[in-house]
Amino acid sequence: MRGLAEAHALFNGLPPAAAHELTDEIARIARDVSALQQDVVAKQTGHLRGGLVVQLLTERLQARVGLLGISGGRRSKTALGDRYYGRFVNFGRAAQTVVVTRRLKRRVKGNGRNGTKRRVIYEGASRRLRRRGPNKGTPIGSPYKMRVQAKEAREFVHLPAAQEIAAQRLATFWSRVLPAAGAAS
Repeated sequence: MRGLAEAHALFNGLPPAAAHELTDEIARIARDVSALQQDVVAKQTGHLRGGLVVQLLTERLQARVGLLGISGGRRSKTALGDRYYGRFVNFGRAAQTVVVTRRLKRRVKGNGRNGTKRRVIYEGASRRLRRRGPNKGTPIGSPYKMRVQAKEAREFVHLPAAQEIAAQRLATFWSRVLPAAGAAS
């Protein structure tokens, strides 16, 4: 959240009670932002909504809200588990043509008992040919081209309204706390 750098500078001069109030205020802001995200997120199955998380870092006066690990790269798919598609919903997807290989024949050899090892053997393309579509005539199991349509971004993690909520709540907090801290010292 923006605006916390100023809070760090002012934080050292505040009494301990005001410091606890600030952490409580950050928690309330995070809860409000999380509620806003849950209202905006796609709700077809509710699975993506269930992945929205609030993480409070009180020592650093920070709050992380949303799908944590959505930044990208190889790590994000494992960090998000089966909610990795939230990245495509949030940021959108460009139209492209990709090469796909499906329907490879496979056989399982062995069962892992009596000293045999269980192995999956993938066989190459079958002799059957595709009958329809743009890849007509290519063998099933061989790579083929697939057009992926563009998808518009439906942002639900980085919302401008969330920044406004944080700025407004912090402004009211400082307008209430600073005069009280000045009167106490």
